[in-house]
Amino acid sequence: MSFIGGGESNVISSGFSHSAVVGGIGNTVTGHCSVILGGSGNAVSHDYAAVFGNGVSSVANGTMHVNNLWMDPGSICSYPGIAPFLTFPSGTIYVDTVTPGLPLRLAQ
Repeated sequence: MSFIGGGESNVISSGFSHSAVVGGIGNTVTGHCSVILGGSGNAVSHDYAAVFGNGVSSVANGTMHVNNLWMDPGSICSYPGIAPFLTFPSGTIYVDTVTPGLPLRLAQ
């Protein structure tokens, strides 16, 4: 069972269960257990994926996709003095307390 709550011209394709579109216009889900949270022209084609924004298309399973993301700096983990010496998984956001001018970094 899937759910479309409000909005206009939102679609969850047949056979893709346990997914939801919550508001928005012209959004499409073709992934299992996935969600679009409003916006317009969004598409989820991966399982366990989520989209929030406008004109966003999913690119990976189990991933939140957004146009932009603001994170409260107080909620990000800090690894004091060890950032240059650790290898973080690609895509990890961390606070670099060693390199001046680069407090928030994304591991590549």
